[in-house]
Amino acid sequence: MVMAALAVVMGFSQPGHATLTAVGPVNPANGYPQFYTDNAGLSLAPCLDVFDVNAVAAGCVPFDAEPTFNPLNPVVFPTNFPSEFFYWIAEPDFGAATNLFARFALEGAFANEVPAANDQIVFARKRFRIEGFTPGATITITHPFGTDIILDGNADQDGDGLVNGIINVTIDEPAGIPLDFAGVLASNLIGPRLFVGNPLPAALPGYIGDFAASQLVTGGPVRNNITISGGGLNATTALWFVAGKIFANAPGAVSIDRATYSASGTAINLDVFATSTVGAAVTVVGTPVPTPAVPLLEGALGKFFISTPVASVPTAITVSATPAGGGAASLVGASPIPDLVVISRVEYSTSTRVLSINAASSDQRTPGPSLTAVGFGALTGGVGTFPLPPGAIPPATVTVNSSAGGSHTQDVNIVAGGVPAPNPPAGDTVTVTQAVFNSRLAAWTLAGRAGARARVTVSLNGVTVGQATAGATGIWRLVVRNSPVIPGVGASVSAISSLGGSASRAVTIR
Repeated sequence: MVMAALAVVMGFSQPGHATLTAVGPVNPANGYPQFYTDNAGLSLAPCLDVFDVNAVAAGCVPFDAEPTFNPLNPVVFPTNFPSEFFYWIAEPDFGAATNLFARFALEGAFANEVPAANDQIVFARKRFRIEGFTPGATITITHPFGTDIILDGNADQDGDGLVNGIINVTIDEPAGIPLDFAGVLASNLIGPRLFVGNPLPAALPGYIGDFAASQLVTGGPVRNNITISGGGLNATTALWFVAGKIFANAPGAVSIDRATYSASGTAINLDVFATSTVGAAVTVVGTPVPTPAVPLLEGALGKFFISTPVASVPTAITVSATPAGGGAASLVGASPIPDLVVISRVEYSTSTRVLSINAASSDQRTPGPSLTAVGFGALTGGVGTFPLPPGAIPPATVTVNSSAGGSHTQDVNIVAGGVPAPNPPAGDTVTVTQAVFNSRLAAWTLAGRAGARARVTVSLNGVTVGQATAGATGIWRLVVRNSPVIPGVGASVSAISSLGGSASRAVTIR
């Protein structure tokens, strides 16, 4: 198994997405996950049944004999088991152009390349073998998962002392840690959706393609074709050989709805929302999430939540769900873990032609992450005002990105008047009489008093929880369910009135 490029200089440019969304429980018969699931809900199993005529026709079972494997006999671990097999594989059909080859795959193998217990690995693979171009050229490959740029580097690829114009690159992720089956979820090589034959081969029920015949595909995250160009090459095809076995009974036991962090002072919290089957035991682990695994609280309809303190922002987490009736757990991973960005105000004034943005990060440490309005510029202290040039029209939406990875997109509110001052002078008295957060439901209950008809904005560490309008008697009340704003221990909320008054109160967490 080749883990790097051979005598080339490479530059890769690809979307920031993970390979897959979930990994199934381990099959005790061979020690590999029963399936992997992409973000379209497609679950694929190891293609190992050499006596399934459809699997043989689909071309995804191992055919090559090895010292430890005879494809004419039943697959038995570890006595008759291939050193490498596929969950999914796709290769473009360039027709008669035998000098062009590419492969994208999700593979099972062994760290030491020999079938053995506790040595199982799963990795994503991207491979290019290209010949016949001008030596030293830059080769650009656009494919369903992004774009790769490879520099030939005037290299002698085959050791004959000549510059050949040959590229031979294989990249595998992750690095092959035995039994780390969730590690491939963080890979950027392929995904988050695995493309399939279009249409699925009717003659091969249970499979996503026919490796004996190329076909059009559907589901490519970026595109459905591949182009190789540069150094005199310019080849494009939309036809693929694609293979994979559908796992029809994948329970889809757990998914991560949101995984973010919040920070204030020296305190850092990991906030996780997940969906699973009702009654499941759902936990989160990772580095540096505390060990043993932290259980999530269950709400209604299979919704789960936890806000747990961590020593530092995790680089990756794994959420595990065990069904209520017992059985093997399903896993889903997330990496990296971003902050939460919330845009509390984005307005465009038709009279002043100024776009005004207020946003905040859940990381309230000093210095905190920088915030940037995409297409406009940096925010200072979470605030930005951007005059639009003559003839320009306002955007329908604005996206604010954080240097810590978070992002929020909000519709632009169009106002006729000028831009109001962010902090109008105090003109009323505000009180907060109730500030309760229900951890099980991720629900806020807030109440207090303000000036009659005043608009009250409640926030936590600069992130808006919600808004309420005081009645004629000045009483206001706010209930927010499934809130993305999670308080830590000792947190306080702030309430600011549209008339200028403000107050705060410690949060009661239940």
